[in-house]
Amino acid sequence: MQVAELNGVFTGQGRGEAVNVLGIAVEILLPSEATGGAFTTYLMAVEPGFGPPLHVHSNDDECFYVLDGEFEVRCGDETTIVRTGDQAFLPRHTPHTFRNVGTQTGHLLGFGTPGGHEEFFRDANRLSFPPDPEAATAVCRKHGLELVGP
Repeated sequence: MQVAELNGVFTGQGRGEAVNVLGIAVEILLPSEATGGAFTTYLMAVEPGFGPPLHVHSNDDECFYVLDGEFEVRCGDETTIVRTGDQAFLPRHTPHTFRNVGTQTGHLLGFGTPGGHEEFFRDANRLSFPPDPEAATAVCRKHGLELVGP
């Protein structure tokens, strides 16, 4: 299906698909099937001190817009703090991670391109928490992610 053949889609917080991704609450707002495979959007609610392990995507780029909170973001060899209103672009093939360094739950609006990142979220949601390391590694590999650090 071409993007031009799609109908408009209107969504918002609380109307998406809620999943738990390795301890982070994620709400899938626009899955790739709604965008003709062009991209996926999602909201993340990240508790203080939480974030994913250092990882690399081989299939997709990510961009985060900080709705509220304060996050330490590492991309390659650079680490920076992003706050409400800031963005972080994390290209594929580049090790990256983020961690909520604030004292409150922080919220990120995420964009994944091309679409399909939500399939990783759905599979990760089926894991126990904390996840069995072998099972988590298998889910990551299935979706072109490699865990490369803590």
